[in-house]
Amino acid sequence: MTIIAFALVLLPFILEKGFSTYYLYLFIKAMVWALFAVSFNLVLGYGGMMSFGHAAFFGVGAYACSLLLVKASCPLVLAFVAGPLVAALAGAVIGFFSVRIRGLFYFAVITLSFAQLVYILVFKWRTLTFGMTGSKGFRCLT
Repeated sequence: MTIIAFALVLLPFILEKGFSTYYLYLFIKAMVWALFAVSFNLVLGYGGMMSFGHAAFFGVGAYACSLLLVKASCPLVLAFVAGPLVAALAGAVIGFFSVRIRGLFYFAVITLSFAQLVYILVFKWRTLTFGMTGSKGFRCLT
């Protein structure tokens, strides 16, 4: 297991040097989806709770990272560390209210409601998040 984890850490550096950036982009996208699947398995498989809102935390972390890069001109390493921390803080706040609900249906509804709240905040708060156009000012891999 340690060898696989070590290989997955080294693979982006190998892909960056010897191949086109498309393979690096594809690997990163696959790892993000794998993390998403693991989190969904943790909530539904082990916890038995149907969550419709855990994707909002990916968005909160991504927006926190990109807004720190664009608006605050933070260093890349600091923004990458702050993204998951902000997502964890949002998860603690939303989780505080969500886990107190009894019943599978009600838990699903409240997580969906919080996800819609995050969605509306991101797309309507144009002065902070740039609304529908998204963050600008940094170059992506695509």
